[in-house]
Amino acid sequence: CPSNLCKGAELRRLRFGASSNNHGAQQLSSGSYGRIVYAGDGANDICPALSLGPNDVVLARGGDALAKYAAAAAEDSSLQQFAAPVYVWNSHEQLAQLVKEHAQAASS
Repeated sequence: CPSNLCKGAELRRLRFGASSNNHGAQQLSSGSYGRIVYAGDGANDICPALSLGPNDVVLARGGDALAKYAAAAAEDSSLQQFAAPVYVWNSHEQLAQLVKEHAQAASS
């Protein structure tokens, strides 16, 4: 993906944090986010979702590319597997409830 649109790079930045030193170079500081709740649907969400860890959560829109890949990976061990649990949502109300549940779990 283009560097200005790379969701995986943005996730790494969120996960580890980034600050600029006096010369404008980026420096990572660990622990900005201990858990990421990632909601997505399209094929461009598969790569960043695969980069998440077991403490993170993937929320995939039912019927779209991310949910289809998750279902296929669950059946085919030759496909790259998700470390994060994957939950499928079909309405914005379901998505809101999943975000609420998993954001609360992260803060407890």
